[in-house]
Amino acid sequence: MIDRRLLLLARGAWAGTAGLVLVGVLQAAGTVAAALAAASVVTALVVGPGSVPTTAVAVLAGVIVLRSGLAWLEPVVAARTGERVVEAERERLLDRLSHDDAPAVVPLASHGVDALRGWFTATLPALVLAVVLPPAVLVVLALADPTSALVVAVTLPLVPVFAVLLGWAARARARREWAAGERLAGHFLDTVTGLATLRLFGRSSRAVASVEELGERHREASTRVLRVAFLSSTALELLGTLSVGLVAVGAGVRLVEGAMALYPALVAILLAGEAHRPVREAGARFHDTARATAVLDERDALGSARAPAVERSLVAGEARVRVRDLAVTHPGRTVPTPSLPALDARGGELVVVAGPSGAGKTTLLRALAGTLDDAASASGAVEVAGRLLVLGQHPQLPHAATVGEALGAGSPDLLRRLGLDLDLALPLAEAGRSLSSGQRRRLALAGVLGDADTDPARTVVLLDEPTAHLDGDSEQAVIAELRAIADRGALVLAVAHRPALRDAADRVVELGAPVPVAANAPFVASRRAQSPLATNDGAPTEAANAEFVRVDAANTTFAAAPRPRRGLPTAVVLGAGAAVAGVALTASAAWLIARAAAQPPILTLSIAVVAVRGFAIARPVLRYLERVTAHADGLARMVRWRRAVVAALAERVPGAVAGRRGHLLARVTDDVDVRLDGLVRGVLPLAVAALALPALLGAAALASPPLAAALLPGLAVATVGAPVAAALAARRVGPAVEAATDDLRAAVVETHAARDELAARGPEALRARPRATAAALARARRREAAGGAVAVALAQLGLGAASVAAALAAPASGSPELAAVAVLAPLALGETLLALPAAAAAVVRGRRARARLAALSTPVPPAREPAHPRSPFGRDLHLHGVTAGWGTAPALRGLDLDLPAGSRLGITGASGSGKSTLAALLLRLLDPRGGTVTLGGVDATTVPGDVWRRAVALVGEHDHVFATTLRENLRFASPDADDAELLAVLRRVRLGAWFAGLPDGLDTWLGAGSVSGGERRRLAAARALLVDPAVLVLDEPTEGLDPATARALVADLLDASAGRTVVLLAHRGEGLELVDEVRHLAGGVLQEAQAKSPAA
Repeated sequence: MIDRRLLLLARGAWAGTAGLVLVGVLQAAGTVAAALAAASVVTALVVGPGSVPTTAVAVLAGVIVLRSGLAWLEPVVAARTGERVVEAERERLLDRLSHDDAPAVVPLASHGVDALRGWFTATLPALVLAVVLPPAVLVVLALADPTSALVVAVTLPLVPVFAVLLGWAARARARREWAAGERLAGHFLDTVTGLATLRLFGRSSRAVASVEELGERHREASTRVLRVAFLSSTALELLGTLSVGLVAVGAGVRLVEGAMALYPALVAILLAGEAHRPVREAGARFHDTARATAVLDERDALGSARAPAVERSLVAGEARVRVRDLAVTHPGRTVPTPSLPALDARGGELVVVAGPSGAGKTTLLRALAGTLDDAASASGAVEVAGRLLVLGQHPQLPHAATVGEALGAGSPDLLRRLGLDLDLALPLAEAGRSLSSGQRRRLALAGVLGDADTDPARTVVLLDEPTAHLDGDSEQAVIAELRAIADRGALVLAVAHRPALRDAADRVVELGAPVPVAANAPFVASRRAQSPLATNDGAPTEAANAEFVRVDAANTTFAAAPRPRRGLPTAVVLGAGAAVAGVALTASAAWLIARAAAQPPILTLSIAVVAVRGFAIARPVLRYLERVTAHADGLARMVRWRRAVVAALAERVPGAVAGRRGHLLARVTDDVDVRLDGLVRGVLPLAVAALALPALLGAAALASPPLAAALLPGLAVATVGAPVAAALAARRVGPAVEAATDDLRAAVVETHAARDELAARGPEALRARPRATAAALARARRREAAGGAVAVALAQLGLGAASVAAALAAPASGSPELAAVAVLAPLALGETLLALPAAAAAVVRGRRARARLAALSTPVPPAREPAHPRSPFGRDLHLHGVTAGWGTAPALRGLDLDLPAGSRLGITGASGSGKSTLAALLLRLLDPRGGTVTLGGVDATTVPGDVWRRAVALVGEHDHVFATTLRENLRFASPDADDAELLAVLRRVRLGAWFAGLPDGLDTWLGAGSVSGGERRRLAAARALLVDPAVLVLDEPTEGLDPATARALVADLLDASAGRTVVLLAHRGEGLELVDEVRHLAGGVLQEAQAKSPAA
């Protein structure tokens, strides 16, 4: 029943677990003591109606105070225990970041393991109470009334029977659906990451529809699971209420017959429900158990970290690298890339590693850095002497929020020598994406070289294409700095395609061309359903999410789920009915026992007997209907909310979405869930109490105004004071919890992206930021738990105070039966009122989540959709007096450009000169601030963005590879393309040989980590050609390619673009000799035509 792995985790936090067990034992004792004390008070009030039993009331008050203290202590101990377990598991996952490319590591380490917290903070205490309390109740019942003990003993074993019959099925389904929900979170991350790519091809609406369809299927599946789970819980609750009813009726009859005394009868009805309650509550925690076990399943699916097959040694000393018989075969490939018999390089050298795309150059650097993926098959030995510094192919500037933070040990003077003059306080987007590609690379390089310069003779610098995206002058500045650091004793090992860096090297290590077989890695297959493009056609049968993920690749619209109507109000009414029925059950039973003590004719009790039986059935049935209605309504709302979030993002990328990917993932997943909790677990319980409590108090006032007045202060504390205290605590601590949660997500996402750069500096560098943010989150959560504990204790105290006040006011009521009802009724309100503090906190969190989600729609989209759309009908492209830019200072000023249909223009310019801004303008990702852009005489601002981008296509840096098949990675650009067209375009972009080695052809599953940089850029080119645009914009299309492939690709693209207008934005010379004209962009202005040459 309990996953053994969870118990092993509990053993790792033995002190906290022991504390929880002790608290559970004390709570069980407190429950029994409260029942005995309440029975004593009621017995005294019924037997001696004219006096107050002060001793019994004092004992009851003391027990209530002790129970309130335990109510405060439990969440505090549970929170500390849960945090200790969660952080221990997170540490284990963080250890995997450096050598595991599996994307599943990121959601698990960032938020997945948090599901364990729920099990330790709620389920484990409930399990302890479920183990301890029922036997204690049976023992006390057996001493008080053996007959009632026998009734409870007969019904109690039925609880685990129902749990087995219904709970197992619900739990298994819930585990599957929770795991599917985690894959859905991964899908959201893939979608958010690739939104710019989707938008380039007019498919952002398709991504929105995909998210909606996936969410709708998940909603339907979740609703089915919840119905079964709630039915299980209802069956358990029904057993409990029927047990109370049987005991109450049996005790009443025996009281009338004189075969039983009043005190044991009261003890029997009070403890009969307590025997079933903890077991029922533990069973109701199936969500937490399912989530926790699903997390452990995901963790175990990653497998244990393998001992590295490459023998790697890292020693102190003078800089040196030695490689012997290194061979790395990636999953899905048949030939090792690289295969390097030997390499020996020493400090003072500048060594360049060259070779065609896919030859294993980056893999060689990862082997030296110790960050090879566990899934790769590797052999050989590497030895690195000295400290390692790494700059990857795509510099991440991990965790840097400003230029100064990214620069690190580098100096502003070094930055200026590299051609950059940036304010150190300038804010940076994640991975420096607020800078141009060339600026970002030079900033990252300045940080690495500055660090190396602190001890160059003992430093090995690994650089992956350090001169990519740079103009000629910037390239020469970088080469000069690399040469200088090598001359000071450092060993610089750089991957390069460009001839300038090769020419400056002391020697060049050539890696041979591979047999091109793309990866079909297990982790890609396991995550296939995350793609916003995925279809089920041709997918392997083991698709993890296949039971609810079927997105039609050609479909761009989706019929939204019907908007729920009256769902929440209906749930409120049903919940109020269940609460009233619960109180009425206790009141009827108390009245029955108190009245039977006077031994009236048995027929006078018949109405009470019927009421007890009716309320015993009504309460669980109404509760079931309330849960099903509320969750169906909430899940439908969640689908709409998630769709709205992705739609808001889709309109604003690239350029207008602030924040880091981890923060955006929190918005799309966490904040939607928190908003739902604010509705279902916040507004609903508060509304139920607001409807039920006045009705109950009104009935009490009609029956006995003095008793109603006595109940009011204590109930006010429980229903107003405690929720207000919880809300204030949530407002005080909540922002810190939310900020730490966002920071942790961002830290893990960015650490995984920059694992090569960070891991080379040592395990501590890799774990430092996630560990610090996790510690901050743990502290904030402990403060949150402490604040919530105070509110729960206050609610418990208020309920107890209401019972004590009713006992003190009982003599004024003149009715022993009403006195008994008034003393015991607040105890029956416990389940409803003790949930209010958590509900108030959930409402506060839900409102903040709603505000954060709304903030995503606040930034003005960089390109607005027209109110009266038109369509372009020609191919002549004209820009007149255009001023445009992303920030406050425009990157383009008064720019004029006339491109008749079929013309070919090359544009050069320094890094940061505005070439990418011009590309965004041409693609209608950015509207001009002044001037006009027209195609065929139609102003761009009057054409819908998706329509415009069917006429103007881009090959550039937005080349995201989605976790889906090769076919769908191509076909989203042209949904009607058949396989023959796809194969033709692959050959056109020089991927024919690569495709020939794919294990599953077009059905091969790809992912961002399964293709090289050069292969990814050529896939982007293939997508652009499939669009068949009137205008093709090539924004540095040859980055990541060796010179021969680069020249051939540009020639092929221009050849394939016969009749099209082509704009080639380039730093390198490939293709410039093939265009009609070359112009230079400087100062935001296109200079006059110049001679066509690579140097232009």
